[in-house]
Amino acid sequence: MPARSSKSASPQIEQMLKSFGADFSLVSPVQPSQVDLKRSRILNTRNEPLNESTKAKYMAALERGDVFPPVILFKANNGRAAKYSVADGVHRIAACLAMGLTFDAYVIDPATPSSTIMMIAYRANKLNGLENTEEECISHAIYAADNGVARSEAAALNGIKLSKLTYHLNVRAADNRAVEARIDTKVWDALHLTARASLNRLNTKQVFKKAALLAHDANMSVKAVDTLVVELNNMKDPAKEGKYLDAKRKELKEDIDATAGGLTTGGKGVPKTPKQQLAWVRRYTMTLPEPSTVVGLYQGPECEEAAADFGKLARQFAALEKVLLDKALVDA
Repeated sequence: MPARSSKSASPQIEQMLKSFGADFSLVSPVQPSQVDLKRSRILNTRNEPLNESTKAKYMAALERGDVFPPVILFKANNGRAAKYSVADGVHRIAACLAMGLTFDAYVIDPATPSSTIMMIAYRANKLNGLENTEEECISHAIYAADNGVARSEAAALNGIKLSKLTYHLNVRAADNRAVEARIDTKVWDALHLTARASLNRLNTKQVFKKAALLAHDANMSVKAVDTLVVELNNMKDPAKEGKYLDAKRKELKEDIDATAGGLTTGGKGVPKTPKQQLAWVRRYTMTLPEPSTVVGLYQGPECEEAAADFGKLARQFAALEKVLLDKALVDA
């Protein structure tokens, strides 16, 4: 199998590897058959295992005679694995495999901790790889934090703010608590991410569940949920908190009835006849608040999420408008 490169070192990659204190060697040539690409997907820094468009671009580059920087490999199980795994270079290797070419590789010393290899993979992707989406960066930062990397370092390594990582870790912790509290998935998922993070500040499982159900049933805003959490935590007494939530549910009865008992239940509060349903739909879709009123409700990271929510809503209404206009032409 012909080689595309001739053991050409990359000072940039070597400097990056040294910055993590990793020992390594430059190996050439490496056969694609020596690499376990399937296993390497575990450490893939993208949600999509292999981007075919990127692979095709790399194949075209190889046909032109371009030389790629060495990939980064390691052997799992403290070096006992039969084949290499990939810390960086999945698409380059896939392109070489498709074209019957070998490649150069930096092979990390087997004694290197797995957490260090993980950080190397993320940093290397920024140097050589297809850019990660924000969702992927957040996912990787959470994974790094779960595997012993300091939160500040995990955030910086993946190019996101520490506050955003902390926010999403809080949301995940709240999601886990919701499962433990046996809150219906549809009910919990209907709540805004920031509302979930706020609810996570409540101390006891009983109060957490009761407050979450109230937030859902009354269709409470993110700001209202945050205020509710602050009021409950100031009481510092689960019994008082429970009574307060009971009183709050009575106070918000009108809001609960207006939303048909919540964001997802839909049953008893929804009108039954077509005429009643039309009036109900028009009532709630035509009373959306002015943007100037809504903007003040969101703070920090929740602004981006709210923008995505309203953007999705706008596209849904635009699609509905087209369907209705088309139907009007057919009915005319």
